[in-house]
Amino acid sequence: MDDPQDFDVEPPSKSELKRQSRDLQDLGWELVELPATELDALGLPDDLREAVIEGRRITSHGARVRQRLYIGKLLRQIDVEPIRQALARRADTDRERIRREHAIEQWRERLLADEADAWTELAAIIGPTEIPQLRSLARQARAESQGSRPPTAARQLFRRLRELLAANRALLTVYLLRDDLKALWAYRHPGYAERFWRGWYARATRSRIAPLKTFARRLKPYLPGILAHCRWPLGTNLIEGINNKIKVIKRMAYGFRDDAYFFLKIRAAFPGIR
Repeated sequence: MDDPQDFDVEPPSKSELKRQSRDLQDLGWELVELPATELDALGLPDDLREAVIEGRRITSHGARVRQRLYIGKLLRQIDVEPIRQALARRADTDRERIRREHAIEQWRERLLADEADAWTELAAIIGPTEIPQLRSLARQARAESQGSRPPTAARQLFRRLRELLAANRALLTVYLLRDDLKALWAYRHPGYAERFWRGWYARATRSRIAPLKTFARRLKPYLPGILAHCRWPLGTNLIEGINNKIKVIKRMAYGFRDDAYFFLKIRAAFPGIR
């Protein structure tokens, strides 16, 4: 039989070539939309960098389409993987910033609702000395809301929370990852759950927070059991209830002839279990 290596590799189809071309054009236009400082940090070839800068100046639709094609052509001549990686890191940074903003918004809403647990958790993160000022802003914000006045104090509360949590970035990161991890148990498809876990695990290991990295590594071996929860979402409360029922049956089982009859009694008590 001929060696498979003797056969020529089939060239990419026209559809595949078009897809690759569109991908490079999209990548090029991402460069056009980058801030100047981030573009300079990529170290692009001079001709590509000039084409990207020229793309920012163009306003005509037709000229922008032609420039997009030209930038894609230049990208075919270089290794674009470092560029993709740099843009992926930038996207990760943007997502983390959005998560922080959402977390701050959630903190503000909980403080405005005057949740006792929220004040306790926040004091553990930023320290108790900052709490009186935040309580005062929260009271002012509630008074503004009730009086239909502009939310000046609510905005000040948001800005102050952002400053305090930014000064405690490590604890804020742990808080965000803790809350995000709870979503893992809400998935009902193992594939989606595993993809979510990989993203969460990567964030935890990149956090440079030693206890958090240790926790993620220790949790990883339990992933198969967590993924099994997607198909069989049994909580500990249900399992404990089943165990308690079995203990009652066991106490009543004195005098049963054998274990087989004991298990029949358990099956009878839980007809949905196979």
